[in-house]
Amino acid sequence: MNLPLRLGSRGPDVARVQSILGETADGIFGEITLAGVRTWQRARGLQPDGVVGPATWERMQGASTPSSSQTNGGVVPNFSAALIAKGFPRCVDPAAWATAFTAAVGRFPAFNRTGWACILAKANTEAGGLTRWDENLFYTTVEQVTRMHGSRAGLHPEKFLRNPRALGDQVYAKWGGYDGRGLGVIQLTGLPNHTAFASDMGMSLGEARGYMQTIPGAAMTAPWYLQHYKAVDAANRGDMRAVLAVVAGKTVAGMDGIWASIHGDQQMADFERFKALLVGVRGKLICV
Repeated sequence: MNLPLRLGSRGPDVARVQSILGETADGIFGEITLAGVRTWQRARGLQPDGVVGPATWERMQGASTPSSSQTNGGVVPNFSAALIAKGFPRCVDPAAWATAFTAAVGRFPAFNRTGWACILAKANTEAGGLTRWDENLFYTTVEQVTRMHGSRAGLHPEKFLRNPRALGDQVYAKWGGYDGRGLGVIQLTGLPNHTAFASDMGMSLGEARGYMQTIPGAAMTAPWYLQHYKAVDAANRGDMRAVLAVVAGKTVAGMDGIWASIHGDQQMADFERFKALLVGVRGKLICV
């Protein structure tokens, strides 16, 4: 390891750092890697200078295997490509997602395996089984537009057909327009959420929006959202209905009216499926 590594550095050592951060390991220390290093340093009480020197690298080496961690009464998962492929059969790059979710475990260590089962179940619905992680606003019928966006589509929803940007500017007018559309595996929506995510990641708003449209950034959105909105305990005890309520901005009692539209039964079934993959039967840990 030829230290220090900083903005502009290139080579296999940079790629190793990027892998630990859960980024695409292209070996180029650019702005995204700089922001990732700063966030990583800040979370561990290090000087957030964005430079990988001896102290930062030593901590990275010790933190690069989060599968051995113990948190909230449950061992956190170390995601493998095989597990991602089994859980998300439509996913075309399980290895990249396994790296990204493992990095997210390191960034958000408060979630146990049950909590991660909640996260993955939610991601399965919102990211189409890890096939898309920015909100699809391309519609071909008025019925699709009104079913998804209701009165927010205005009196003439037909003018938004096949025009995602115009539709986004209309339905998210109060939350940043098209640029405020859902991004990431939990479809992080609106300027306030995007700004808060950017702040916590140590990025500018533009950097964060770009990051959420990458696999590493998309994987960070779901645990960030649940932690930001204080739903860690609900997730870790397996209260999937409470998790769904937090994401929907509802109370648990208020979920009945939207249950069918959010595919609630399917999300509950997905939670049980991912819990079986991560925790196993009768609490026996099977994800290693």
